[in-house]
Amino acid sequence: MNMTIDGIDFGELWIWPDEYDWSPVVQATEHTVTGALVVEEDTRTAGRPITLRGNWLTRSQVESLKTLRDAGGAHTLNYRGASTTVYWRHADTAVEARELFSGSSVPSTQTLYECTLRFIEG
Repeated sequence: MNMTIDGIDFGELWIWPDEYDWSPVVQATEHTVTGALVVEEDTRTAGRPITLRGNWLTRSQVESLKTLRDAGGAHTLNYRGASTTVYWRHADTAVEARELFSGSSVPSTQTLYECTLRFIEG
């Protein structure tokens, strides 16, 4: 199943390495003057980081990603059959693209890049 952002298809070979790293539970602990432990917990409703890695994209596809990133605002991510509202994680290099197999000093629209995409769930 292909991954899309706002309906633009970016292929199917994406992995989600931080899928299970985030917990919706927020916790604060404090010791009282008597030494007792006070634990407060609540559940976050948004803010889950989503990092997608691994697909090779053409330079023109990377340009499309950069256009989406630079537009700001909310986007619709479809991944593994689920639709999620996301924002780009600009503080963490939202779109990372590394050129593969450089055969020319002037990349073409078909030059391949290995990409990492970083979002935060809205």
